[in-house]
Amino acid sequence: MAITQANAECPALLFAYREANKTNNLTNITDPVGMLDALHDPTNLGATRQEIIGLDGELGHKKPIRIHRKQRQIAANTAAVKSCPPVGAEKANFEEVITPTLYRTIPITVSETAVRKMCDTYSRIVSTPNTKSDKDFKLMAEHWDETMIDFNAIRQAINSDLLTAVATKFGAWKGGVVGASKSFPVYRSVDAAAGSVGSPILAGFNEFMQEIRRSTFNGKPIVVGEGKFDLANMALQFGRCNNGGTDFGKMSEQAMYKFYREVAIATATGSADGLVAFMPGSLQFVSYNEYVGSFARAIGTVQRGTIPDPFTKGLVYDMRLFPDECGNSYTLELGLNFDLYAAPTTLFKAGDTTVGINGVFKGLATGI
Repeated sequence: MAITQANAECPALLFAYREANKTNNLTNITDPVGMLDALHDPTNLGATRQEIIGLDGELGHKKPIRIHRKQRQIAANTAAVKSCPPVGAEKANFEEVITPTLYRTIPITVSETAVRKMCDTYSRIVSTPNTKSDKDFKLMAEHWDETMIDFNAIRQAINSDLLTAVATKFGAWKGGVVGASKSFPVYRSVDAAAGSVGSPILAGFNEFMQEIRRSTFNGKPIVVGEGKFDLANMALQFGRCNNGGTDFGKMSEQAMYKFYREVAIATATGSADGLVAFMPGSLQFVSYNEYVGSFARAIGTVQRGTIPDPFTKGLVYDMRLFPDECGNSYTLELGLNFDLYAAPTTLFKAGDTTVGINGVFKGLATGI
């Protein structure tokens, strides 16, 4: 049954709709950003010291990251006899400097003319939940509603840039070549036995985890993808026991990896069935905020500060509010400086058993 409102001016019915559909209004409907969310997984954030990746320092200045590392010795560096004095050499010190080079911004404009056509509720002033500013922003309710809807756009743009960036960050699998992919059969799309279509292939998952463990990195891998890997994971959630007695449901509860769904995975891997797998700490989202500390203040009539993303915990945008005094409108700008850091593929020296491995793996989920 359609709802018709004669004057189309007062949004009372619109408010009623939002209240009745809180889980499916535009504020809550968001596109998946698997790469961005995976980087903000607590195990990944906790694997690197915050002072290394926290750039702003509450001051709003752009600061590069300096990372120092040394390569471990290998079995060939040992000796079969004792010497006096022992002969050794100091390890070389490697240094990297990373400065964020990526930026995304989006303007959101609301005019007083549009607001005046609406009920009083839309003209009321609300406060934004700032996290690093000295004071909250004051916005009209309509402007705040539009801001919440448009978080999805900037989040999607950042996620897309990260997928493009990770395409050049892959290391090697054990004994393989840097950047090379490895395939794993995880999903059955052909009926080999009654009822087998749509079931996960356990051998593929076992092979995947075995290859990950051969890297010698510690922790539970974080996997980003969609396609057949996503289908197989859904089968693990829906299934119970197969003909061999394997409890798929129990396997899902005790998964040895963390999975984030990413529909645009082909951007990073070249295939809709591709996988980005990384060990905690091997990939890091690097960002800094401009409008914090002494910069979180007004300059002229422009208000400045920061605002957290409502869905991705730990993601904080810069925010500026521009009033157009002649046009009677307000433009809110969200923006962020960021980049993607990956451990180098030279972590291990030539002759090491894990040479070329950096904890970031390119994979492909296949089916039979």
